[in-house]
Amino acid sequence: MVEGVRLVEEAVKAERVESVFHCSDALSSERSTALMTELKMRDIPIMVIDEKEMEILSDTVQNQRVVALATIPVHHYSQPASLKDNWLYLDSVRDPGNLGSMLRAADWFGLKNITLSPASADPYNPKVVRGGMGAHFHLNVHIDIPLSDLKKSGKRIIASVQDSTPITELDLKESEEWCLVMGSEADGISEESRSLADQFVSIPGTGGAESLNVAVATGILLYQLTN
Repeated sequence: MVEGVRLVEEAVKAERVESVFHCSDALSSERSTALMTELKMRDIPIMVIDEKEMEILSDTVQNQRVVALATIPVHHYSQPASLKDNWLYLDSVRDPGNLGSMLRAADWFGLKNITLSPASADPYNPKVVRGGMGAHFHLNVHIDIPLSDLKKSGKRIIASVQDSTPITELDLKESEEWCLVMGSEADGISEESRSLADQFVSIPGTGGAESLNVAVATGILLYQLTN
């Protein structure tokens, strides 16, 4: 389920929309009118529904009265040798809002490949999709690739752990492929992930806060790693 004009636009660009539902008053803006024109040009089924029906479909209280059904891509994974480029591994990230923001950060910094542990939230939960702000249509999101396979592929496993080596001191070769491991705010990364890590990194701070939000921390670490 994709809600709102902006997310539906992204889904259309990615050629993932199967059908669209909207209320009769959802075409008041120039942007939404342009979206409907694009949908008709692409022969995407459009259905006008009433407010009560929209309330059933929508996951938000104040929705934009436009909802689409988008396909979930199937990624075929065979063996560690096929795992290329840099990755983000999310270990038991259960909060949908955080997960969506982390996917958005990955998209911003040009990362294409994400994999989640079985204990993480559903990446296609409506709250995650809203938080991702279209990132889902630019990323390869996996739920079946273990961290051990990413390590076997030759990547350097870099795990975020408080009070460890500052990320600014990390010695990383430009040609070296890596995988950043982020855990939940409550529990951090699992013991299994710790055992596979090649390097532990942290974000040094000078204020009095006990910790950073995990999505904010992900953005900072990805900025450092991609630069």
